[in-house]
Formats: sequence, structure tokens, C-alpha cells
Amino acid sequence: ILLPSDNGYHLGEHRLVFGKSHPYDTDIRLPFYIAGPGMPKGEVRLHQTTHLDITATVVELAGATSTAPTDLDGLSFASALPSDGVRPAAWRGFSFTEFFSGNNTWWNVRVVNATHAFTFHWWCAHIMLPRLLA
Repeated sequence: ILLPSDNGYHLGEHRLVFGKSHPYDTDIRLPFYIAGPGMPKGEVRLHQTTHLDITATVVELAGATSTAPTDLDGLSFASALPSDGVRPAAWRGFSFTEFFSGNNTWWNVRVVNATHAFTFHWWCAHIMLPRLLA
């Protein structure tokens, strides 16, 4: 059973009234629960994943890698699920999030490893985007 959720919601943090469209942890981090045969109970994983990783993970867990398209977006995190699975330091070094909506447009890179935990976000004006993407 995989139970992902929607992104978070800020209410008063960062001097913002309410919403969920800013590059803060309250808005971009989300709970994701996985249960099933061979899955350890009550353990928390700190691996940086995105919703794009869910499809590749389901394909691997279902044993369908040989019949799935080879160009799936995302990275399977099946190897991180067992108790003795790959550790966060050997996993992905960063995660990337983006949001495009008028003047509230941003890119966010989050790094969490054994020595660092930081987020860098770049606020973009929609007028600048064509130049940044070129």
C-alpha cells in the first residue's frame, strides 16, 4: 500500500496568512506512507524523493521493469525501503521543486546529507523566465 499526500499548507509561518505555493518546508514537504510484505513497520526514511519517483518505484516493486518504458521520469526508491536498504547519503544528493504562477514563480533546490541541510530558492519574475530558460 502506497499512500502519498498533497503538499503541505502554511498558516501564519513566514508572516504569510495561508497557502501552499511558496518554497518553504511547510509547503513542499509531504508525508508518504508505505506498508506491505517485507516493509519494516514504524521506520522513517529521510531520502529525498518526489512524486515523479513513485511510478518507477511501483514498476520495480511489481517486477515490471522489463516491460515498462525505459524513459520513465523519476528514480525508484525501492532500494531504500528495507531496514538494511540504501542510506540517504548514498541516495540522491538533492531535490528540485518548481512553481510557475504569475509573479509567485520560483525554483527550489533542497540539500540534505550527513553534513548539510539547506534549501536554496530562486524567485523569478515571469518576465525573466524566457531569458533564464534559454
